[in-house]
Amino acid sequence: MKEVGDMKDFALLIVVLVVFIYGYFLMEKLDRFLEENQSQKLISGSKLRIGFETPVIIDSIADLLEQFSSEYPNYELNLFYGSVSEIINGLKNNKLDFGFIIESSNDILKDEYCSLSLQIKQSVINPDSVDVAVHPINTIEKPARVIWQNDINCIKSLFVEKLRDFSERFPLSATRPNGKKKEKVL
Repeated sequence: MKEVGDMKDFALLIVVLVVFIYGYFLMEKLDRFLEENQSQKLISGSKLRIGFETPVIIDSIADLLEQFSSEYPNYELNLFYGSVSEIINGLKNNKLDFGFIIESSNDILKDEYCSLSLQIKQSVINPDSVDVAVHPINTIEKPARVIWQNDINCIKSLFVEKLRDFSERFPLSATRPNGKKKEKVL
């Protein structure tokens, strides 16, 4: 009788062991599937997050944004605006990929940022909430700077390439993370 009980325990142990091994391989296969699915999702739904110190800059580079969107429809542009410190924090915390700021000083450019300077034109703003055009008092072009972390990935390099093409129409200077000036954008 004892042998029959021992055989049942042994058979139960074998069945449980087989179920655990099968479950392990099944979970490993599921993990691989989910990982591949996530990477495909990231490729097809890539986002470029751009922060602006003022919405006026958005209007000045609207052609660039429109051209980028039409040439790369799989990349989603997410636009934000806020203070210079919020933009820099967004870059540091990897919540923003690029920041466009009105250039007032170079002290914000630390070793970890690449940058590109260009002139932005003050233009008329047409807010949707009010049916009145807002005209700039000062129509002189202002210097602006786009900054980004030095960790260029595929989507960032595509945007930097478009920036280079766009900025050829404007006086510019580019800066590498070491603060040295370059004639051309990287």
